[in-house]
Amino acid sequence: MVRFGARPTDRVMRRPGAGVIPAALLLLASCRTAEAAGAPLPIQYLERRIERPVPLNNEDPIPDDEGARGAELGLKDSIATGHFLGLSFTLDAKVVQPGADIRAAFREIADPRFVVLNAPADDVLAIADLPEARGSVLLNIGAPDTRLRDADCRKNLLHVLPSRAMLADALVQFLAFKRWSRILLVAGPESGDALYAEALRRSAKKFGARVVAESRYDPKGGDVRDTALREFALPTRGPEHDVVAVADEAGAFGTSLNYNTAAPRPLVGT
Repeated sequence: MVRFGARPTDRVMRRPGAGVIPAALLLLASCRTAEAAGAPLPIQYLERRIERPVPLNNEDPIPDDEGARGAELGLKDSIATGHFLGLSFTLDAKVVQPGADIRAAFREIADPRFVVLNAPADDVLAIADLPEARGSVLLNIGAPDTRLRDADCRKNLLHVLPSRAMLADALVQFLAFKRWSRILLVAGPESGDALYAEALRRSAKKFGARVVAESRYDPKGGDVRDTALREFALPTRGPEHDVVAVADEAGAFGTSLNYNTAAPRPLVGT
């Protein structure tokens, strides 16, 4: 099985270095002809480097090379498994810096049959629509945007990570099971935060929960390490609620909400 795995301690909503690729059987079946001749199947890893906020409190920083290292670990597992089937693989990793043209990086790939993409949704679509990518199988491990499975679906694109809608559905179903149906929603200022918050609203409506109040928190310009209790008292104050749901995909402030909400309630979300 071809796998690209991140550390077991990674948070669900963290931009994944990689996850288990459910299309492994497709890859193995597709590469039988090449492997019959003894040639290893080349797997490409293409990443857009994302600038992350400085961790607060004592949180471990996310390694800059998390994605590439996850791909390398997955390759080792794949080679070990493929040995019993007479299959072998190689990995070529390429990282594109912020602001650089990721399409040009894709065009430089010599054999783009199977490309693991760790990039935002706009980059994923830009590559999927390239004429050079028509014969490629693109494995999305970095963009949880629901639109990639809906209006912006592409036939050469497979998704490894769950979408925001899937994550929100799973979370709200759990809340419904626990009968924690009243949600106070706190969202950050980033576009991804807004998309995750919208996914939570849709899931709440779908599964009979209710967002009783919403607030927005922007951590820029402040230091919540010393003032968290005061900083979060206002955005987490509202009508009676069972949980506080956080939309903070970058991890800029969500962890600091623990034990600092206006009322003692479970903290869920990103």
